[in-house]
Amino acid sequence: MDRRKLNWKRKKVDASSILEVLVAMIVILIVFSMAMIITDNVTRSSLSTKKIAAQAAVNDLLIKDESVTKIETQTIKENDFNLEQEVEIYQNNQALLKVHVTAYDENKNKVFEQQRILIKNE
Repeated sequence: MDRRKLNWKRKKVDASSILEVLVAMIVILIVFSMAMIITDNVTRSSLSTKKIAAQAAVNDLLIKDESVTKIETQTIKENDFNLEQEVEIYQNNQALLKVHVTAYDENKNKVFEQQRILIKNE
């Protein structure tokens, strides 16, 4: 065989060093870590269906309270929530009531709370 053909087949191929591979892996790791952090923050800040349902239940209770003549401190079981309603006189004015409603889930975790000032219906 011709020697020139053998030398041509043994041509040196450039390859990346182990240091270049490590740097590339670290860059990829940093990018994926940042993506995971951003995804986690977005999912935590979004409204959950549980919170929306609790807000609707609290708003329904407060709307009912506006039409009732006597509003009392009570605990109500509605859907999957326990609604605790606290009523007190607002700033020593007998005509105004401060109604504070808190919604808890089955595990006694606070899901939503709201307070409203209502005028007494007498």
